[in-house]
Amino acid sequence: MTDKDDLTVRMKELYTTGVPLPFDCVYACIVENNAEIEKAMHNKFAKQRVNPHREFFKLKPLRIIKAIKQYEVEDITTNFREDFDALLTEEEKVARRKSRLKLEKIDPTVAEAKDVHSAIKKK
Repeated sequence: MTDKDDLTVRMKELYTTGVPLPFDCVYACIVENNAEIEKAMHNKFAKQRVNPHREFFKLKPLRIIKAIKQYEVEDITTNFREDFDALLTEEEKVARRKSRLKLEKIDPTVAEAKDVHSAIKKK
């Protein structure tokens, strides 16, 4: 969640705060009350937290996208990815691709996650 007008700023902040691998945006949307929805998602997925004191969850991308999509006002995933990719250095892009490959070995659904929001939208 972010209140920032520029989501790329938040993504850059997250990568510099002790996270070992760069993030890859699977889905991004605008919602009416982001703080309320974030709290609802934290409650809904509390049992899937990796650490009770951190905002990391062990969830398949499709599950969380479906949960958030019901609150979506506007899907901004594609535009955001293009804007964010333009800000990344080649080294960061390579690191992100490597982390995605590692994650795909652990969870094959990650390979499908990049465009999963489009599939849900079409249903």
